[in-house]
Amino acid sequence: MSAERPAETAQVVRPQQGDYAIDESEEPGRMGLVLLVTPRYVQMRELTSGEEWDAAPKNVRKLSSREELSARVAIANFGLRW
Repeated sequence: MSAERPAETAQVVRPQQGDYAIDESEEPGRMGLVLLVTPRYVQMRELTSGEEWDAAPKNVRKLSSREELSARVAIANFGLRW
């Protein structure tokens, strides 16, 4: 399943704390929950493993509605409740 990307002309929506987002610095992008947003980095938590990492803000965007639904299903299927 390929990740849905925003159109080239569309403005990328930057996530805020508590949003589900994708770090597009690697291919395929890595989805996670945004824990902290600063000008220098975005701290994120992996959806299923709980691993945390820091990403450059320019590489992180908020998930589309379809991507967020997929992320929530993955969390539910994995049995995690944060």
